[in-house]
Amino acid sequence: MRRNIMVPLRKIGMLLLMGLFTLQFIHAQNMLGSTLPNGLPYPNKHNSGEEGNTITVGILAEDDYIFGFSTNDPSNVLVLNGIAVPSLNQGWFDDAGHHNPSVYNYIAGYSIFEGQFFRNFHAFDLSNLSGYGITPPITSAVLKVRQFTSNPNTDVKLWELFAVETPYGTINQSYPAGSPTGIAIYADLASGTPYGSIGVNRTLPGTTIVEVTLNSTAVSDINGSIGSTFVLGGQAITSLPPPVPVSDWAIILGVLLIGAFIVVRYRRRLA
Repeated sequence: MRRNIMVPLRKIGMLLLMGLFTLQFIHAQNMLGSTLPNGLPYPNKHNSGEEGNTITVGILAEDDYIFGFSTNDPSNVLVLNGIAVPSLNQGWFDDAGHHNPSVYNYIAGYSIFEGQFFRNFHAFDLSNLSGYGITPPITSAVLKVRQFTSNPNTDVKLWELFAVETPYGTINQSYPAGSPTGIAIYADLASGTPYGSIGVNRTLPGTTIVEVTLNSTAVSDINGSIGSTFVLGGQAITSLPPPVPVSDWAIILGVLLIGAFIVVRYRRRLA
């Protein structure tokens, strides 16, 4: 009786293993050469292994971000007295302090692929305003950025902007995960004086231009930054629980253990 049972059990086990490895292979092939929502390449054995670019899964968490898969775009401008000043730079810091200055992605919020929370920044060179036909003092300021990808795309997400104390030269450096300076900059991007906020409608297409009218404090700081670089920090408020890092192999092992438990229970019932 048990010998007859072992044949289908072995087949079930083999099918489980084949299914797992097939899913892993398909997943790897689909992601090969693609990028994550934060703009870094999807990690695989064919790339250089960008530091901090690892996959973790947030248990009981889900994507909750705006400006995913974003990049430097001519739509990203700071409109001063009705005249556009192009973006000098933009980017993100995650809550582990990681920052890559060669990536111009400005995701804000939480991404389950990276298992990190992100805050963003936008920088503008105000050293040659006369070259744009702008005559100080500045009396009005509007930040315009392209929306790109949001997830989920079914609601409105609050994006808040803040004054940044960290000099631009310090921000525009490479910081590995765990860097004390990177962690401090991440905190600085959302702890300064508020400059304004807007509800980003995530149901709209990625070509939508998000416009934030900056308040009088921001206008005053812009006037104080004429001749240098003006930086704004941003965050997307999220109430998701902190993620629990779990490696890909831990997930596979967990599935295999569940499968083994089911097989053992099945054998005991038929014994």
